[in-house]
Amino acid sequence: MKLIDAINLAAETRPTWRTPKGVWIAPANSLRDHVIRLFGGNKQIKKITKGDLAAARTKLLLEKYKPATINRILSFMNSVFTEMLDLEIIDKHPKLKKLQENNQRKGFFTQEDIDQMVHAAKDIFQYNELADAILFSLYTGCRRANLLGLEVRDIDLINDTIEFRDTKNGENYSTDIHPNLRDILVTRCDGEGPNYKIFDFTNGDQLLRQFKKVRDYLEMDKKLVYHSLRHTTGTWLAERGVPVQNIAKVLGHKTLEMSMRYTHLSDKARKSAIDSL
Repeated sequence: MKLIDAINLAAETRPTWRTPKGVWIAPANSLRDHVIRLFGGNKQIKKITKGDLAAARTKLLLEKYKPATINRILSFMNSVFTEMLDLEIIDKHPKLKKLQENNQRKGFFTQEDIDQMVHAAKDIFQYNELADAILFSLYTGCRRANLLGLEVRDIDLINDTIEFRDTKNGENYSTDIHPNLRDILVTRCDGEGPNYKIFDFTNGDQLLRQFKKVRDYLEMDKKLVYHSLRHTTGTWLAERGVPVQNIAKVLGHKTLEMSMRYTHLSDKARKSAIDSL
């Protein structure tokens, strides 16, 4: 059986790869394209060896792909092999160990991580509420409790501000509406009363369950939790050279000490400051 036919056959039992109408879904579509590029769609799957997998991995490394991306591509191939073995189309299942992924960054997300999570939430799992919540948490840096308690009355679309009430430190604070959030908030506030909840999760556990499902589907580090979105906001601000006082205002920190942690993560901002001397 040709590799392309094996991939299509495996997709029949994997709804996260392809819709019932046969339309491929990202990121599975991207992974499939990588596999076909690396091995050739017409190659007989029985003839793909462990050496072929190792050669493909080396090629991806030389092309500067991250270990996490390479692991996902090879994991996709592994799923195809598993299906073919179950169907007795092949009698051997070549495998490679996963590459060691860089764990030094853990605690915050990259832009690529955010894009993948939003896409998976919206287009694969149909978690539209979660997709919007991820972006809201990222572009406000708010805590999960404040997101869940947010009401229409807290959104000022005229002055482009958001009011967070009953926060962890006992004080209310405001933040500006990021341009990437405006359309989301306009849609969610439209025609609703002042006490209407902006995000319609049953409770915090439902939000966390959906988030973990998306994170695990993307094979991200399990140390990255929903609260990591708040850390991501602080880290991204620090990396852009934003003063710690302003980071504290965005995150609603009562003291600067709480925001200082992000200055230690901002190697890019530090280098930029040195280069500017």
